[in-house]
Amino acid sequence: MKTLCENLNVIFDKFVTLGNTTIFFDEDIYNKQFLGDKICGNAKNSGEILLQLYEKYGSDFLSQLNGNFAFLIYDKDANLAFGANDTLGAKQLFYYKKSGKFIFSTSIKSILSALNHTPSPNLKALDSYLSFMKTTSYETFYEGIFCLNGGEYFRLENGKFEINSFENLRGIDEINLDFETASKKALDLLAKSLNLRVASSQNPCFLLSGGIDSSMICALYKQIYGGKFDTFSLGFDEFKNYDESAAALESSRFLDSNYHQITLNKSDFLDILDNFFEIFDEPIADSACLPLYHLSKKITQNGFCEAFSGEGGDECFLGYRLYFRVLEFYQKNLSKQDYPPISKDYEYLRRKELGLPIYGSFGEVFTHFSKSHLLKNYALGEPLSEYKNDYTNLRQMSYIDFKIWTGVAMSKTRQIGVKNALNFKTPFLDLDLVKFSLSLADSTKYQHSTKDILKFIAKDFLPKEIIERKKKGFSSPFMEWILAEFGKTIIDEILSVNKLIPLFDEEFVKILYQKATQGRFKQHLYSLFIFAKWFKKNYI
Repeated sequence: MKTLCENLNVIFDKFVTLGNTTIFFDEDIYNKQFLGDKICGNAKNSGEILLQLYEKYGSDFLSQLNGNFAFLIYDKDANLAFGANDTLGAKQLFYYKKSGKFIFSTSIKSILSALNHTPSPNLKALDSYLSFMKTTSYETFYEGIFCLNGGEYFRLENGKFEINSFENLRGIDEINLDFETASKKALDLLAKSLNLRVASSQNPCFLLSGGIDSSMICALYKQIYGGKFDTFSLGFDEFKNYDESAAALESSRFLDSNYHQITLNKSDFLDILDNFFEIFDEPIADSACLPLYHLSKKITQNGFCEAFSGEGGDECFLGYRLYFRVLEFYQKNLSKQDYPPISKDYEYLRRKELGLPIYGSFGEVFTHFSKSHLLKNYALGEPLSEYKNDYTNLRQMSYIDFKIWTGVAMSKTRQIGVKNALNFKTPFLDLDLVKFSLSLADSTKYQHSTKDILKFIAKDFLPKEIIERKKKGFSSPFMEWILAEFGKTIIDEILSVNKLIPLFDEEFVKILYQKATQGRFKQHLYSLFIFAKWFKKNYI
């Protein structure tokens, strides 16, 4: 930890000082060569580029950055701190704030180590966590520790702390392009994004599921750069209904890649689960975390430090069938009284009555109704209220996923990457491509089915059987393994929280457990299980 002044401390691995100004940073900025050559001229490294941009443009320079970043600049003469993180949360800036004192870092664990104590649990964060699998807004699960939202910057001067947004993905004007023109533009932006990321890579490998997203990234790379490249896929030694390795092998053969098949078994899964909070700073309930960690570890052991993935293809090109199911709740005059209160359908219509975004992200778990029955003596809020926007229908749903679900994915890959020294690169989540996607009218993006634009441009790269392969998702037998190992002790683990705080309704937890044994509400039970493991580790 470095003390900058009496009330300001920072914890970063990298820093650069020019005169009396220092920048602390963690970045993967893809256009830094352009910025260095065209704007800064004599800058020698990323830190100097960022410093000179700040000196020349102030906070306006943030809009010129293409990539992932979190940084803090300290001007000693002015006693001024300025910092930001990227729009999609690939890097994130956390801060501890109490009695006018601040600690900044890209890791909650680093802040906790500097404090030498564990702050009280921030149970306000439970509301958004139960809905979206992780905390949102500025909240973390630790009292006094906060984070910047994607696309925000802060300014700390003379004890005054202010946060502002430089890119929130709102207010993007709709453009009406014909389908083929939009498809060509999307391909151009995807190719540009891939080239920018490859330019800063050394010996990259690729995650390959066999679906269109990851296969398209690989095929585009092959067309541009040629030669052999390595692909990694994950399978399971049982519960083969979750296994995509056969499809991945088929894609690999078409791509002529060096194919690596990684297998996850129950024993390895449980080992990772047992060490979950050695990897992650706080609860995150995306069940893909554990399989992805195992895959990432094996990739690193094979000598790779960078992995390209197809993350973001669904959000850019309407890849979730859920979008079209929810669309009728936007367009039709339906009554929530016609649906069970515990259902998502009821929740969509409840929100519609309140003027909230109807769709709550692809990863939404607990509804307002289910949270009200789970939690005792807890004042529920409306986590979606901060995501109100002027978009409608499919554009609004894409926006919600870019703000919430992509944040879950980025948090997951960031922490796994740090633990395994693996840098994930996601060409679909280039900011220019994301904003272009959000600008397209629903009638342009949606012609017949999911991913119309991506399927159209993929025809020149991939065979029909890969393009039309039914989406499976990165799923795993997570709950089957957890139920087999822990059984009804899962209930005891969750209800152990009540020993310190009377938080959960015992009968509702038991109902969720019973439903999970029948293959339903598995994610609900898993979310509670992960939270309880964190709570027990820190407070019981």
